[in-house]
Amino acid sequence: MYKENDSNQKEIYNYEDEKYFGYFYDEILSISEDICYVNISKYDDNGDYSDKIIAYAVENQTIMRNKSPLLEETIEEHSKDDMSWITSPEKESFRYAERIGDYFVVRSVYGTNEEYCKYRVYDYKTAKKISEITVNAYTCYKDEKSALIFKKEDTNNYTDVFLGILNQELILTELNTGKLIYEYTFPTEIIKIRYLENGIIFVSLKNGKEYMLGIREIEGVKNEKGYGWVIQDFEKEIDLCESYENNYIGVRSNKVYLYQDLENQNAEEIEEDKVLLYQTQNKNVKYPDYTQSKTIKPVIEDLQKQGLISEVMWSYKIGDKIFLYGRDGVFYKINEELSTVEEKITLKEETEENKNETSEDITVWRTQNQNEILLEDETEAHNRRAWLINLDKMEIRYEIGDDVKGQFAGYSQKENKVLMENWLEEKYWLCPLYTAEELKELGTKWKNQTD
Repeated sequence: MYKENDSNQKEIYNYEDEKYFGYFYDEILSISEDICYVNISKYDDNGDYSDKIIAYAVENQTIMRNKSPLLEETIEEHSKDDMSWITSPEKESFRYAERIGDYFVVRSVYGTNEEYCKYRVYDYKTAKKISEITVNAYTCYKDEKSALIFKKEDTNNYTDVFLGILNQELILTELNTGKLIYEYTFPTEIIKIRYLENGIIFVSLKNGKEYMLGIREIEGVKNEKGYGWVIQDFEKEIDLCESYENNYIGVRSNKVYLYQDLENQNAEEIEEDKVLLYQTQNKNVKYPDYTQSKTIKPVIEDLQKQGLISEVMWSYKIGDKIFLYGRDGVFYKINEELSTVEEKITLKEETEENKNETSEDITVWRTQNQNEILLEDETEAHNRRAWLINLDKMEIRYEIGDDVKGQFAGYSQKENKVLMENWLEEKYWLCPLYTAEELKELGTKWKNQTD
């Protein structure tokens, strides 16, 4: 065994003699000064086959095969006279094993088409089994990592978490019981996993997107399917990816792509003490909420009786039209007769969480363009979003701050700049709020650039 990063330092281990059966092999899975895990595949004197995980004690650099093993667990066995194992859906086959900190994890598959994956988790030093976890998995993750383990003192969870890595899913269970917590299901195959000890995981997919998700502060036990924020997009399918000097390398077929995070030269980073300048309560830069006013409240009640609008969280008369924002995430324009909805656009999908929103979570900013507003929704923690809406055309110009890299945090009407926040790094920066014409001109300039 060679020391990591130093091939000149090594330790030699010896096997105790043992009578040899059959013509298969012993595969060393992991070894330390006190214990050695081995996968033994062999035929015995009767010609019966077995595939076992065995843990031997190690003493004075010698693997003690003549002593009773600390662990001996059969993964697969069958008799030479019984051939039903070939087609049996219960056939189990060893696939992978690795040491993960204080634990040793063995992965096997079984089923007619290997649609089940089983994890066995052992205490590394004693070889005592801690838990056994079986999940549905048509195919498993092909890279070197088959699982991750997160300690509760690092993640602030109520339990230690075992994370099984499958082809298209991450399965979270309680480490000590094997009980399912929840699972993440991704749109395409997983091709790369990176992680931090505090429970932040980065998952790169074959569709070219990298997600960031967290398993911090899990409350209770629940079953869910979902995934986190997209933080990188290669804009094409990839077969492999890797980080390189703070950039990304993507591989597709026989081509290698280098992706660089370009700085936005039109944005400027600002200090936290200047943040309040862009979160001012000045009434001149924000539209108040007139939902309870004598003029608008009757209109809202009449439209609700007709079933045309949902519960209203914000309303105001801009120009000669009344505009409403509903709890269902829909933005409404009311006709001049105040009798029906003239146009509406959906800003976000209605969810169970929307039911807990209040009007205090909604801010509507005046912009330099009188026909446009910035509607800010800060109902979700670390996911403050805003929509730039053209009131004449009733269209969303663009959505701001819908991912983890930058959340909408304020606006300066005087400078026509948006305040963005990276809450992970606790940084703030300013970006110009482009008009459609400016964006078109800028996009054409970038497209025509040869450098």
